[in-house]
Amino acid sequence: MRRRGYSRVTVIRRAFVFLALALAAVAIAVAGCGGGGESSGASTAAISLPETSAAQPPAPPPPEPPPAPTIVVKLIRGNPILPGEKGDHVATLQNALVALGYDVGKVDGEYGPATRKAVLSFQKKHKLGADGVVGKTTVKALNKALKKLAKS
Repeated sequence: MRRRGYSRVTVIRRAFVFLALALAAVAIAVAGCGGGGESSGASTAAISLPETSAAQPPAPPPPEPPPAPTIVVKLIRGNPILPGEKGDHVATLQNALVALGYDVGKVDGEYGPATRKAVLSFQKKHKLGADGVVGKTTVKALNKALKKLAKS
């Protein structure tokens, strides 16, 4: 494939030179560094690329709130909780009843008339033989209702 006496290598070199010059001319035109009456010195133009709407990863879900403290009603040495008693175990009973929506008045650790009324209401609703005494059956029903409430 010889033309006018040029070797194949020469033809390839000239093609590369031509290609390089063409690319240089395009680069100068894009950069705005051609003549055209501009002031002396090369000016640089920023090339802005179109914004792409690349899919961004979804935002992580918000952290889950800490679980509500679980209330567990317990009997002291297996003895039922009776009206007139005082102590932390009665306050726990009162907090449990309040969490379940019963009105005990002030949570003060004293098993008074308002707490008794709330216990009676709970026992009636759960068909436990409403006597106002918080024994094993009532404690079991209270803790089951509290567990169900915690899951919802």
